[in-house]
Amino acid sequence: MHQDMTQKCEKKDVARVRKTFIHRQVYCLGVSTACMFAAFAGVLCLQSSINVAEELGTTTLAVAYGTTVAWNLLATSTMLKVLGPKKSILVGDFFYLAYTLANIYPSFAALVPASILLGIAQSVTWSSFPLFTGHFGKQYAIVKRREGKADHKNATTAEEDYTCRFAGLFFSIESGYLIFGNLTSYAILRFFQSEPSKLSGNDSLSYMFGTNNTANSTQKLCGAYQCSFKEDMTSNDSQKYEIQDWETRIWLFLGFAFMQLIAIGMHVFLLHDPSSYNWELAFHEAKDFEKELTVDEQCSSISVDLSDTKICNPPHHIKECGNGVLATLRQLTVVQQLLVVPFNLCNGMIMAFIFGDITRSYISCLTSVVQVGLVMSVFGFTEIIASFVFNRFVAKVGRNVFMVLACLLDGAALVFSLLWYPDTNEVWVPYLLVAFFGISDGLRQCLVIVTYVQYFRDNGAEAAYSCMSLFTGVGSALMYIFSQFMCVNVKIITLLVVLLVGCSCYLAAELRHRRNKSRSLIQY
Repeated sequence: MHQDMTQKCEKKDVARVRKTFIHRQVYCLGVSTACMFAAFAGVLCLQSSINVAEELGTTTLAVAYGTTVAWNLLATSTMLKVLGPKKSILVGDFFYLAYTLANIYPSFAALVPASILLGIAQSVTWSSFPLFTGHFGKQYAIVKRREGKADHKNATTAEEDYTCRFAGLFFSIESGYLIFGNLTSYAILRFFQSEPSKLSGNDSLSYMFGTNNTANSTQKLCGAYQCSFKEDMTSNDSQKYEIQDWETRIWLFLGFAFMQLIAIGMHVFLLHDPSSYNWELAFHEAKDFEKELTVDEQCSSISVDLSDTKICNPPHHIKECGNGVLATLRQLTVVQQLLVVPFNLCNGMIMAFIFGDITRSYISCLTSVVQVGLVMSVFGFTEIIASFVFNRFVAKVGRNVFMVLACLLDGAALVFSLLWYPDTNEVWVPYLLVAFFGISDGLRQCLVIVTYVQYFRDNGAEAAYSCMSLFTGVGSALMYIFSQFMCVNVKIITLLVVLLVGCSCYLAAELRHRRNKSRSLIQY
């Protein structure tokens, strides 16, 4: 009796250690990812402004997102199988770092190759996260079952639930990167910027919020009136968009690089690889506990949401999978998938419009590049608030209410962007504009994930997620390509058309989903 009690206590202690370790791994992954993406967000939001000459910034972003699409379709699955998730993330980390450093001395020769590396990094990094969160959920469910405290009758349901919980915890930690990264860029540029009196003669408060005495003729070149910068810029244009001196540029991107090095250090020394053997059982006292686990419990097969890669944790081995390319292409024959493709395209195009055109045509042009970080931090803040509200109330009011709200907010923000006449006496307007886009984006990103889970849970979920990522990337790449020859007003009109088609197709997909669901219930 006493021996049995001792064994039970030891099992509880081991289980507690394992659960603590899993939670620490989630926090490590979230914080390190926030550092990496905060630096990238700062670079991304400035890219179309500081590299405005000859559309260098938007051209390289088009290359990056085009590479993301191609790599995700052709090579991400293989790369994850060969390297495993931890090494894949580390490769992506160094590629992000290379893109950041290439911006210190920008040129097509430096930024185009770096953009290709960036595209690979985005594809591989985002495909690795589900492997980690899925493995955390699987192992946590095993621990709960071995404790005898499982709160789910079905093991699969428990694993899915814990996976969702850890994914939510990860994204809640990671989601602050837009705020942190943009405030960092604002602080550095603001600190190294010239004194207010040397710029325009305004007082410090006016300088803080970006007001100036730009002539009305210059205002007409901002907002929806702005066109491509393929032609030569005037010196006045150059002062508004580009960083004033090389010292400021070096400090800015070295600051971002330092943040990324912190993330790399955390990934190297603190993050454990799910493909390694029993990494969460790296405790001597856990040996007896490990022996009691079944083979199925020790080997977790987790599907990646952006490819058909699966991972199992015996040593030096990752299971072979089906051909992700063919599975993704077969999804294009599914009616439900075809109906949501326009909405995914719209999602990618709107994101590219925000990071490429709003930052340059409505912030830098109206005030200066210094203000981009401050304004875009508002976008990040409202996005987090919208995501929190959605997760809190979607079960009560349903996702379709939020989908309609997101479409209306996007439409209203785009129409306002088209009709608003930029005025230097209304420098508060860009803050309001990005707040609307932030709310709609927070709702839209959550809605896309929830919609795909419900539509394709039993119909090729992995390949369906790959299609989602594929067409979102295509939308972003197209929008950056349009910057080479389209004026902003033409891009806004194009976006409005795509938004109308996307929301209409979503409505059709939802009606079809409800009808099929009703038929299934009747047959049952």
